[in-house]
Amino acid sequence: MEYFKNKHDIVVKLIKSDNIKFENNAMEELDSLLDISDTNNLIKANERGFFGENPSIEEVVITPDFHKGAGIPIGTVIATKNFILPQAVGNDINCGMR
Repeated sequence: MEYFKNKHDIVVKLIKSDNIKFENNAMEELDSLLDISDTNNLIKANERGFFGENPSIEEVVITPDFHKGAGIPIGTVIATKNFILPQAVGNDINCGMR
């Protein structure tokens, strides 16, 4: 199992074989998506109780069909706590799985 290191220390697991290479622009899009943690922290600090307690991204799994999307890479599975990312629900599920 490989992991994607990021500045937010969110666990990101990469499910792929050695011969699958992920697109750089998809990895950059994922990195930008993880910045939602900063937004959660701002809301939590300024609007107590908006999300409930400790909204966070608990874990991310990248599936083999991972590629650039529109704001969230296709093939990204995100487990969140006390909030939902609407753009992450049902976004091109299982497209091109190999």
